[in-house]
Amino acid sequence: MRHHLFLVISAICFATFVGGQTPQPAVGYAAGNQILWDSFGVPHIYAENTTQMYYEFGWAQMHNHANLILQLYGQARGRASEYWGEKYLASDKQVQLFRVPSIAAKEYGEQDPGFRGFLDAFIEGMNAYARAHPDAIREENRPVLPVRAEDVIAHGIRVVFLRFVAGEKLGMARGPENPAPMPLR
Repeated sequence: MRHHLFLVISAICFATFVGGQTPQPAVGYAAGNQILWDSFGVPHIYAENTTQMYYEFGWAQMHNHANLILQLYGQARGRASEYWGEKYLASDKQVQLFRVPSIAAKEYGEQDPGFRGFLDAFIEGMNAYARAHPDAIREENRPVLPVRAEDVIAHGIRVVFLRFVAGEKLGMARGPENPAPMPLR
């Protein structure tokens, strides 16, 4: 049951609705796999099996949003200030206070082996895109590579629980390392 939550989170966090692109085929993970982008920029994936579909989905997400994804994953790691400067310090403190990276690692380890394989294929597709198209990755985002499966889960936790559920009240959180409320911005 646990893997269904992260399937839903993945779909929410990575849905692609970017307009203005023309349909383009992409090289697939295996012979017979193909990604076609429609006129709205939505990838349509044709794959031999579910594992290959996840690989192609990872490739497609990086094709459409590589730099945004890398920034979001850097924030989900709680290391954004290390990558991009002091303006991310409050966000990093929150991610670390709520132990998002360690929870994500634990959740990854507890996934059903079949679903974990799908998640690994998704990550493999993302990293393969980054290796094949280094020019598509901005220099400041390269330290986030390679992407890890835990990054996907940490991002889902950060977006759903720390941003949508906790929202503005998150600034009121207190912890032993942070006895005073942290500002959100």
